[in-house]
Amino acid sequence: MIKGPSVRVSHPDYVHECQEALENEVVGIFADAESVGWDRGAIGEAISILAWTYMRKGELTQVTQADVARALAALKRPH
Repeated sequence: MIKGPSVRVSHPDYVHECQEALENEVVGIFADAESVGWDRGAIGEAISILAWTYMRKGELTQVTQADVARALAALKRPH
């Protein structure tokens, strides 16, 4: 389970606390993807794209949404 923040958004430790809260879940996703054959480079790139897209959620174009859909599909496809 992901723990909620204990400090305000404006606190200097807010992002670090979020990182700690998400770490186990994200590492689990990495391990799952690697265990079915994805290499670390592809996993890292796909997660980076997804994170970038999430941060700009309101700004997405249909082209970007299609790119995200392709990245997600690629993670689910066996090699």
